[in-house]
Amino acid sequence: MLAGTTDEDADDELARALAAGGAGWRSRFLASVPSNLKTPAWLAEQAEELAAAAGLDVTIWDEKKLAEEGFGGVLAVGAASVSPPRLIRLDYSPADATKKTPTVVLVGKGITFDTGGLDIKPPAGMLSMKRDMSGGAAVLATMAALRDVQCPVRVIGLVPAAENAVGGAAMRPGDVIRHYGGRTSEVNNTDAEGRLVMADAMAYAVAELKPDIPVDVATLTGAMKVALGQGTGGYFANNEAPADLLADASATSGELLWRMPLVADYEERVSSKVADGDNSSGGARGHHRGLVPPALHGRRPVGAHRLRLHRRSPGRALRVDAGADRLRSPGPSRVARLGRPPPRGRAMKGLTVRWSLAGAAEGIEESLAAYVADTSFALHRHDRAPVQDVARGSGDWFEGYYVFASDDARRIPGRPSPPAPPSHRSPCSSARPRS
Repeated sequence: MLAGTTDEDADDELARALAAGGAGWRSRFLASVPSNLKTPAWLAEQAEELAAAAGLDVTIWDEKKLAEEGFGGVLAVGAASVSPPRLIRLDYSPADATKKTPTVVLVGKGITFDTGGLDIKPPAGMLSMKRDMSGGAAVLATMAALRDVQCPVRVIGLVPAAENAVGGAAMRPGDVIRHYGGRTSEVNNTDAEGRLVMADAMAYAVAELKPDIPVDVATLTGAMKVALGQGTGGYFANNEAPADLLADASATSGELLWRMPLVADYEERVSSKVADGDNSSGGARGHHRGLVPPALHGRRPVGAHRLRLHRRSPGRALRVDAGADRLRSPGPSRVARLGRPPPRGRAMKGLTVRWSLAGAAEGIEESLAAYVADTSFALHRHDRAPVQDVARGSGDWFEGYYVFASDDARRIPGRPSPPAPPSHRSPCSSARPRS
């Protein structure tokens, strides 16, 4: 007997309940398998079996394919293990899917065992590390249940699987690794390996799959346990709609969740002088690495609308410093301030825009055009080219220099006067994007 159901829909409700319960059981089973059996290759085999049973498409990247396609984070983490890393992809589409059907990407951390690497864990901290792939287990189990619960949206599951071992080929503190898509991370702590493999998978998801909502699930830092205890899971989000759905699901199921703040003030904790980001807040160990910096590091390779579950994004808004106007772009970017007085008899303003993805250029220019439409300026000319970003040591940035001009220095009737550019800033100083 199922409370609140009729005889007609009892069978469907029972099937859904069994599928949901089975997914919970499967994820716990995968997490409990000892790591002498649970290698990345073994986890990939489990994914192939459940894909065959659930009618899913499956793709597996071995170490050779990972190297060919530039998954530097997964390869670096798994370099010292005798069990090579894998990337697992599962695809589900509802029977009536069309081109307009939304796509959700689930990314689960798949570290099959974590010694901490050369920054080795203490013995007590290593005992439970067979479960460091619990996020990946949750994603695999969810994918296996989607057809039984008649999920109406397209879902793609990604699990970057690796073993973080100690050996002569292990990544070292101070190494700089290049992720899928070109972003780089400075390794200041080899025990902060989860965000390195997740950055690869999230960058791939955004670049190749273009999801409406990307969600990642991971055991990234013990600081969450310090903050909330072992009975409550924490999550970060920069999109209110899925965050609200998750809160509702928590209330309905009785599984406690708590939303954590995604504070941009901590961005400097994950900055690096030699790479695009620091994987460990300057090398701090243990819980001192904190909660927010790992979340901020993880959101850098991707765009907005991200939901991060922590068993634990760059914001799309750009600030034009010559006023309070906000621009939109499809990728991580920042605006450099350019204080230049207008020539006599002609109102002109120069603006330098830098972005880290070549594909962001079109979106930025559309936003600039919208900005111009609300002011007395017109786009006079622009040039753009790849540049060396001195502050971050990366050559993967692009720069556009835009000149806005008005034929008359006076205000055009019916339109607001343009804001005056600041004169106290160097052309090379940059404004930090706000979330």
